[in-house]
Amino acid sequence: MNWIILVLTATVIWSIAGIINKFCRVSYIESSLGYLIFIAPASFFAAILLLFEPFTLLPAKEAFFALLTGVAITIGYYLYLEAIHKEEISKVFILFGVGPLFVLVLSTIFLKEVLTIHQYIAFALIFIGSTLMLFKRIEHKIKLTFGALLVLLSSFFFSVQDVILKYISKVNLTTMMFYREAGYLASILIILLISPKARKHTKKVITDLNLKQTALVYGAEMMGMTGVFFAYLAIQRGPVSLVKVMHGFETIFVMIFTVILSLYFPKIIKEELNLKTIAIKMISIVLMLGGLFLIAVK
Repeated sequence: MNWIILVLTATVIWSIAGIINKFCRVSYIESSLGYLIFIAPASFFAAILLLFEPFTLLPAKEAFFALLTGVAITIGYYLYLEAIHKEEISKVFILFGVGPLFVLVLSTIFLKEVLTIHQYIAFALIFIGSTLMLFKRIEHKIKLTFGALLVLLSSFFFSVQDVILKYISKVNLTTMMFYREAGYLASILIILLISPKARKHTKKVITDLNLKQTALVYGAEMMGMTGVFFAYLAIQRGPVSLVKVMHGFETIFVMIFTVILSLYFPKIIKEELNLKTIAIKMISIVLMLGGLFLIAVK
């Protein structure tokens, strides 16, 4: 299968999964912490990857850092669940475009990478694009929204994972996923052991959800993992830099889906559809895609 089709398939899958996450978090589950713990068993779906690639034990130092990616994902996903509860899902996905900017900064600090002129320009484009999404007019004043800050924090922790993976270097998908999910499950177990509040929230989620709702929640998680698999196949078959650029199309698909749902199925997703709001989002997307392209071409 052509690598372009693979990466576009991944972005479509992630877009749909994100919308389902938003719907489930707003409609069914009151607590982000309860949601985070409830979906923990989905990590075991990663075992399917053994059908395609072997698991490899890493040296102690690399194994430690690989497990840390799971801790970063735990924090990042919790913040993501909080963000989608407070913000429009299209805005959340657009703001996730700052991820490459965080990766650039962290790689420069910790991996001693040197930025090129293209990357400095990319930095500026992504910064401007994200700034358009960070602020909202409230009572005739332009204010920084708490939901937007949550997205930035979430994106930062996901970027920490990416930088750690760059440090570990060549690790196949199965090995990376196994260590990451192990770190995530260990984090969840510790939270459950030390926090009565976490146990209470998790019990409530289990009690509140029926079989159909549970299937929807877990379906979104499986879709997320499937998207990772398609993206990995795309990287194996096509230029890594262009694959990374095309990840940015996820924001466009989310925009398309949310507009359709807002118009025809507002009970699922309802977002602002006035011309000014859509124009700002599209300008932000274009700026961030431009920045992502410059980062990729170096």
